[in-house]
Amino acid sequence: MITWTSPKLLTQYRSALQEPGIYIIGGPRDKTLPVTSSISESDELGRNWPDNFTPYYIGISESTKTGVRGRLRSHQRRRGNNNIADRVRDNDPLYFIADYGIGLEAYEALFLCLKNDDQFPDNIRCELDRSAKRQYNKVMARVTSHDRAHYERLDPNEHM
Repeated sequence: MITWTSPKLLTQYRSALQEPGIYIIGGPRDKTLPVTSSISESDELGRNWPDNFTPYYIGISESTKTGVRGRLRSHQRRRGNNNIADRVRDNDPLYFIADYGIGLEAYEALFLCLKNDDQFPDNIRCELDRSAKRQYNKVMARVTSHDRAHYERLDPNEHM
């Protein structure tokens, strides 16, 4: 299960680790109240899901060099997702939460199954296709070149 960090303002992206992980950028559901750490032990969205938090965007970094911090830095500098860039430009109060480690890619796809007008509206690319491609590449990296050629001949789309 995912255990989220305490929510921090996106402007505090330097507090994120330079490690692989998953992150969510969001804002307050009620702008008159702060986004705070949850006091509940667990939640269907993971342990420590923040109170008064609406998720706008979920992302992942597999980089061991810049990690989640690098991705958040890009968003803060308006070089990531265009919708988040617009929110930064408009000075919307943006927060992030993260969990670190490898092998969290499936959680990104799982969370995007919850996508609706109120959750993850800023994820505009088909992250489910990206997740499937990522899994395909991991599997293909483990097979021999002979087997890879065989499976690629069977795939009508050649490569995802």
